[in-house]
Amino acid sequence: MAQLKPEINIKKNRMAFAKIISAAIHILLPPSCPGCRRPTGNILSLCVDCWAGINWIIDPVCAVSGVPLAYDLGADAISPAVLKNPPDYDWARSACFYDGVVAQLIRQMKFSDHPEFAYIMARWLLRFVFSLEAKSAPFIFMPVPLHVRRLRMRRYNQVSIVAHELARLTGHQYAPNLLRRRRATKPQTGLSSAQRGKNVRDAFFVPEALRQECVGRHIILVDDVMTTGATVNACSKALKAAGAAWVGVVTIGRVC
Repeated sequence: MAQLKPEINIKKNRMAFAKIISAAIHILLPPSCPGCRRPTGNILSLCVDCWAGINWIIDPVCAVSGVPLAYDLGADAISPAVLKNPPDYDWARSACFYDGVVAQLIRQMKFSDHPEFAYIMARWLLRFVFSLEAKSAPFIFMPVPLHVRRLRMRRYNQVSIVAHELARLTGHQYAPNLLRRRRATKPQTGLSSAQRGKNVRDAFFVPEALRQECVGRHIILVDDVMTTGATVNACSKALKAAGAAWVGVVTIGRVC
């Protein structure tokens, strides 16, 4: 019988060693639910109780903003708020309401050094991308950008991870640096709708050297939470000014 080549033996030994290490880690640090820390069978999996506690946003929703509607008026129904004040984006959807375990996970992802939670929540947004793929051109996924000072403080932009994972899972383009934040803005938490709009007005831009990459493109902005929509609206306005043909928005949570 022919002997295995040395490099194949080395590869097999490394794989065996990796399996041993993985098994040891699972014994010493068994997988637990990110929401409540109860043991689970898989890494980065919510337990049954935490999963059941998520308030998913389902139809009927506004065809433009994705805000839940009280009555089903058809797939093209538009909310009174959008009719009165149309946003700069063309379409938006959110996976679930920002409460309970979802609010907890998002806060931990942003402020408690848990970027791995982004991989869980990216999959919650796939259904929206799949619903668009049949009727739209290839997309560019991009995160709502952080100002460089805030990025240095946090060390990562959590929605960049979500956007990258969505692009990887769907095969579309990922462009994290196409949209930039011109200035640092105050946190939107606690501000009124009017104050939020003023806070982010003209805060985003596409560098002149990169504007051509936006022309005629379909772009999906990714953010963690939508409240009034002021931030994604300001981002969409900047992208449209750079020539984007269509701008959609997906967020994990929504405050209604």
